[in-house]
Amino acid sequence: MTFEIHYSKAADRDLSKLPIEVIRKIVYAIGDIKDDPFAHIQKMKGAKNPPQYKFRVGEYRVILLLDKLENVLLVDGIGHRSTIYQRYGK
Repeated sequence: MTFEIHYSKAADRDLSKLPIEVIRKIVYAIGDIKDDPFAHIQKMKGAKNPPQYKFRVGEYRVILLLDKLENVLLVDGIGHRSTIYQRYGK
């Protein structure tokens, strides 16, 4: 089952602030997991509905939401591992 990848406005804004080589690496890595995201992502701690997932790409983290019924992988945020979790209450 292949998931469609969608980017939130916040994720687009996050990407625009990164160097082009980092953007390429992150976008390519996200594209690689669309066939089997559960083998690559981890559920974030805390009871959130819908649950958020994190995906590691080097020093950066991608925050994801999954819609299993619609087969959509929503990229909700992207940032350096030292700062990204502050936005998500970790």
